[in-house]
Amino acid sequence: MPRTMAGKVLAVALMAVLALVGCADDSRDGAGKPRISAYLDGNLELGEVEALSLDAGDQVHLAFRFTDADGAPVAGERLAVLSRAGNLITHPAPRTDADGFARTRLLAQRGGQDTLEISGPGEARGELRLRVGGEEADQHGDHQVGEGELPERDDVLSWRRLGALKTWEEEDLLAAEFPDDILALEGQTVRVQGFMMPLEQGDRQRHFLLSASTPSCFYCAPGGPESVVEVKTDRGLAFTFDALTLEGELELLDPNEMGMFYRLKDARPAD
Repeated sequence: MPRTMAGKVLAVALMAVLALVGCADDSRDGAGKPRISAYLDGNLELGEVEALSLDAGDQVHLAFRFTDADGAPVAGERLAVLSRAGNLITHPAPRTDADGFARTRLLAQRGGQDTLEISGPGEARGELRLRVGGEEADQHGDHQVGEGELPERDDVLSWRRLGALKTWEEEDLLAAEFPDDILALEGQTVRVQGFMMPLEQGDRQRHFLLSASTPSCFYCAPGGPESVVEVKTDRGLAFTFDALTLEGELELLDPNEMGMFYRLKDARPAD
C-alpha cells in the first residue's frame, strides 16, 4: 500500500532538496509574468519547492499557486498538471481558490527522473522536478510495471497509446487532440484491460470506469482523464477488484461534462 506523507513529509530527503534549491525570490526568471509555483499542501511554511526526492509508493499532497504579473493570486482558474513520466496525479485539472492555490495529490509509481508540468491560462507555467527511487523504481529511468499496474499485452489497446494525446481547457472543460492512430480506431471494436471503478450502487455495474491502475480512492479517479475509460454495457457486470479485459466499440469524447476522453460502448468481457 502507498505510504502517506503526513507530518514527516520525507523529512531528510525533502529538507536536503530544499536546502539545495531554496525558496523562490522575485529576482529569478519569470518575475513580472504570470507564474505558477509549487508548495507542499499542509506545509506552506516551508516555502516554494522546486524539486522533490521520493520513493516509489510515496504519496504527497501538493498545492500550486497561480499569480498574475503583479504577484497577486488568481482565483477560479483551472490548472493542468501533467507528469512527463506518467506518475499518478489524482486531480489533473484542479481549480484555484481565493488565495490562488489549486490542490492535487501525487502518487510516485515510476522510478527515475520526472517533471511535473503545470500550466494555466495565458502564459502561466510552472515545473516541479521529481526523483523517484526505492525498490520498485527502475534506476535506469525506463518504466517498469509497479504495484497495481497491468503488464502490457499485444491483444489489447495499451494505456500508453490512449495516453498519447494533447489536452487543453476549452469553455471550462478539458478538450483533447487525439493521435492519428487513435482517431482511426473510433467506432471500431477494441479490447482494453483495467480495473473497475463503480459509478452506481449494486452488485452489477452497467456504467463504470475502467482504470489503468488500481484505484487508491473510490471518491476520485486514480489518474488523469487519459488513464480511464468510461464503460457502458447493457448486460451489467459483477463488481470485482480483479483486472478485467473488456471488448466494445470505442467512442472518442471531446469534450464532455464528465471529463472523460474515451468511452467503451456495448462492452462485454473479452477473456
